[in-house]
Amino acid sequence: MMSEGANIYQRMLKVMADCPAVAKTKGKFELFPTVKHDDVTSALHSVLIENGILPVVDMLEMTVSEPWEHTGKGGTKTYTRTDIKARVTFVNVDNPEDVVAVHSYGTGIDDQDKGVGKATSYSVKYALLKAFNMQTGDDADNDQENRGAPPAQSRGNGGGKQSAPAAQGDDTRPPLPADGSISEPKRRRLWKLSQEAGMSEDDLKAIVKEHADTDSTKTIHWKKYDAVCNAVQAWVAAPEGGAPAAEDDDLGF
Repeated sequence: MMSEGANIYQRMLKVMADCPAVAKTKGKFELFPTVKHDDVTSALHSVLIENGILPVVDMLEMTVSEPWEHTGKGGTKTYTRTDIKARVTFVNVDNPEDVVAVHSYGTGIDDQDKGVGKATSYSVKYALLKAFNMQTGDDADNDQENRGAPPAQSRGNGGGKQSAPAAQGDDTRPPLPADGSISEPKRRRLWKLSQEAGMSEDDLKAIVKEHADTDSTKTIHWKKYDAVCNAVQAWVAAPEGGAPAAEDDDLGF
């Protein structure tokens, strides 16, 4: 139990030290594993109480897109996209004026009335993950987007084995595009998701146009990449669709 005289930063540091890692899990209708909102809040629940921290969530901004129709296996449905800006304030319960506020953003796409809830859960989840530096199994050293960064070194006081530095001129990985468009590995991943969802190339092209405002997967901006992937995940293939999306060795448009 944290002493009553501890400030909010000391309390948050103690939570950071005590909270467990959160594993990614794959839901029944998901194409890849993700960190779930409930798993994050469950991991933090007891340690926040023990350290006298109350998280308070405020929604600061919200926008809802114009509805659009999508025809899939279950028929035609009308979707909207909700974007919110939220603030999560961590309050020292022994001194309520002692606070730390974190701003976060979230997006929710839904065909009913759950868009606001999805966006709120997303924004709160990432505010908690980043505020307490929670481990989720992500490995930046294996991220193909992490180009140019030096190899990681093991923790410790010099006794652990360290990764050997890369030889100069031996890095054959392509540079990141200067215009902010996604890398080739991310583009290949998007096509793989569309294939697993049973989408045609025309279907994928429509989603890319809707959510990234571009006619080609080559020019999707990295800031809009997640929105495109979310829309592909929400897809349910129609029984009689167009031609399948291109194979990995021929990425099409």
